Amino acid sequence: RDTKSECTRVLRALPMERNRLTASEKSASSATRCVHRSKEVFGRIVNVSSVGGRLTFPGGGAYHASKHAMEALSDALRHEVRGFGVRVVVVEPGLIRTRFGDTATATIAEEAEAAGPYAAFDAALARRVTDAYERPSRLTSVDPEAVARVIERAISRTRPRPRYVVTGAARMLLAIRALLPDAAWDAFLRTQFPTPRPEA
Repeated sequence: RDTKSECTRVLRALPMERNRLTASEKSASSATRCVHRSKEVFGRIVNVSSVGGRLTFPGGGAYHASKHAMEALSDALRHEVRGFGVRVVVVEPGLIRTRFGDTATATIAEEAEAAGPYAAFDAALARRVTDAYERPSRLTSVDPEAVARVIERAISRTRPRPRYVVTGAARMLLAIRALLPDAAWDAFLRTQFPTPRPEA
């Protein structure tokens, strides 16, 4: 089969075994299949993505790619299932006070270079993640219960918004990103993360 033709097929028509999707993305695709198999359907699909699906930070390319994929799937679904009476909502948490920071720093430690052009970058990235999760403020982070309340709101509202951003800091970052051109955003990131360079 010509795999290029699959790029323009609706989600419910894509063979699951041929999709290179994460577990959360497969769940979204599975939900779509259920919608199309029933003639009397109404309800809500709430996909939990991340503000990282709309912003990208150095050192998190793979993570951000998976969240960008969830955003794209949800945008397509919102149109594809609307005629069946199903609304699609994306919840985009920012920094949530969980053990995610421990997982992230452990992964960085496993892959960090003790020396080499990425050594300083890896160390700075680990410090930034550790600081974010060990010393969170009420402005920059919330408890998981706050996300649950937003999900409940997305389910219960008669006309939910397509997206709900969780945490004030996430909303602020999205606003800044919307205002800044790419070059200015890149310059801002360089003030937050060291730029890896070839060793002298």
